[in-house]
Amino acid sequence: MGTVRCYDFRMRRGIPSLDGLRGICISLVLFAHVQGTANFPSMPPIRLGRLGVAAFFVISGYLITMLLMKERAATGRVAVREFYLRRAVRLLPAFYALVAVAVVLEALGILQLRSGDLLAAATQTMNFHGERAWWLGHTWNLAAQMQFYLVWPLALAFLGTAGSLRIALGAFAVAPLLRVAVFYGWPAQRALVDQAFPLVFDGLATGCLLAFLRERLWGNARYRGLLESSLFAAVPFVVLLAYLYRPSVGVSMIVQETVVNVGIAACVDWAMRFHASRVGRILNAPAVTWVGTISYSLYLWQQLFLARSHRAWFTTFPLNLLLAFAAATASYYLLEKPLGRLRARLAAPLPRLAGAPTATQRP
Repeated sequence: MGTVRCYDFRMRRGIPSLDGLRGICISLVLFAHVQGTANFPSMPPIRLGRLGVAAFFVISGYLITMLLMKERAATGRVAVREFYLRRAVRLLPAFYALVAVAVVLEALGILQLRSGDLLAAATQTMNFHGERAWWLGHTWNLAAQMQFYLVWPLALAFLGTAGSLRIALGAFAVAPLLRVAVFYGWPAQRALVDQAFPLVFDGLATGCLLAFLRERLWGNARYRGLLESSLFAAVPFVVLLAYLYRPSVGVSMIVQETVVNVGIAACVDWAMRFHASRVGRILNAPAVTWVGTISYSLYLWQQLFLARSHRAWFTTFPLNLLLAFAAATASYYLLEKPLGRLRARLAAPLPRLAGAPTATQRP
């Protein structure tokens, strides 16, 4: 038996390329939102923000599943309560700081929220609240991930790997059909067809499936050959073209979005396996990984500054982008990073599997 050492399942720093991929994702969101703001150069709109969000979903599904599986393998169980505590400490302080700032700015007359916005944000249900103002509207994505964090550890704890794999496969297959059903059968809710958790959990499920099947896929000669081939360079372009292509609603919601999710998962797997490649070195460059490290705070705070319909000094390019980075940096170093030390004390030391990575990993 190997020696028993502390293994921190909460950290992600030992997983190559993931922070760099997050940096690319948040850059797509920022570029999508900054277009059209005051003083931004006139250009045809290039809206890639949803592609960044789709990649965030796949990465989150993979990362959380992988860490929970490692915990189960090492300890024989999934510590659900500790998982919830870690997620709460990791995400909620910065999130509610944003909500509090929005309340203050509304009281000062600087911005205006719509009825129900604060309740939806506070209860992590913005993805079920379609009629909303810009300022907190982006929290629909965070709400969907929070709902995933709520149910997925329970699935792994009570159903095990095999049962959870079936759940992920079901979600992957059913969500596209539900999107089409809601779009055609419930027109009043069409605004939520790409946001409500049951309608978007296939992106998260794709990441979960990658965690479950990654090593099995690597053992498949065709899959491995594709990843090792120079032809794999075409996969990101296929993802981009599939994302930009706008066929009929049914084809878009079933085929197109599935192709995008699967292609993203393949790119994530490739980036982790070939992190020493030229592209991998870029993804793991300090500047790129730093953007990925603060990506959660960047996603939170950019919404206050990258507002196309609001003309004010703080929404004027390029100052708005600088302010978004300044707010995110302050949020990360004053809230997220200090609270990371608290997270490290929330769970008892866990035994590390022999051969497990010694670097700490944080989702």
